[in-house]
Amino acid sequence: MANTDRKVGFQPKNIKDAETRKYKILAAETTQSGDVLEMDSTGYVKAYAGGPIVGVQNGAITSNASATKGENIATAATGDTVSLWDDPFELFVGQIAEFTLTDPYTTRATAACYDNAGSAGAQYINNAVSTNDTWKIHRLNSEQNGTESAVGAYAKVECSFNPGKHLYGPG
Repeated sequence: MANTDRKVGFQPKNIKDAETRKYKILAAETTQSGDVLEMDSTGYVKAYAGGPIVGVQNGAITSNASATKGENIATAATGDTVSLWDDPFELFVGQIAEFTLTDPYTTRATAACYDNAGSAGAQYINNAVSTNDTWKIHRLNSEQNGTESAVGAYAKVECSFNPGKHLYGPG
């Protein structure tokens, strides 16, 4: 059976044991649950663009404004927060553009990991590019309906951040 093209970002493989932490998000960001975020030089998190990875967003942006405090919002304002799965060694599940049996071997080297791609709420792993070296691939995982992903396009994979690119990693 063919894999389903369903880009929804990333979530921890063992979600019930994964911890989140709150971070201040840069004003005007429109990130969504499952998106990879980085930290900028002012200490705020923002959509990932090759900087130091902080983690994957869990849920919506949360308002800190007095009139809407605690509400989920689409666009961040000054002082708003997001919850992130920020463990540099967390194992995630996400979609890869095309999985081959050699992907775990290829991405074992921190300088040959694959890049993050896609837009807010629809991120995935681009195995054709390793400019930012974001993701290490571990193995195939299941599709959302429970069937095993197959080698080829749109496969769901177990993956982790390249520890050398994570803000809290050993790199």
